[in-house]
Amino acid sequence: MDFSHLPHLAKAAVLLTGVYVAYQLYIQLTLGRKRRATRREKGTLPPVALPSRDPILGWDKFRENMRAIREHRLLETGQARFRQMKVNTILAVNLGRRVIITTEPENLKVGSDQCRTVYVTEQLT
Repeated sequence: MDFSHLPHLAKAAVLLTGVYVAYQLYIQLTLGRKRRATRREKGTLPPVALPSRDPILGWDKFRENMRAIREHRLLETGQARFRQMKVNTILAVNLGRRVIITTEPENLKVGSDQCRTVYVTEQLT
């Protein structure tokens, strides 16, 4: 394929796309393999994804959270999500960042080496 006739911006976009794909492939092969081995070793399942109309950025859930913060009911909103989904660990997308939210302290021990941010709500009874 001849790229010489493309404008410089298009060449840069093609190059950046190629670098991004190579990076994602590298991460899947190295870090992904390590995470899968840890899950197998600990016997854990992946968290259930929080349903969202915008699965890439999670903009709808972000707006719901901001509204709940303004109304001083963020904890109730979080607890309602756990009760509605009938799980104790959720994978949410907040402004493009994947976040694992859990109500089980044991999940913090298992998942602490697998994720950067963990939010904890009070234990549901």
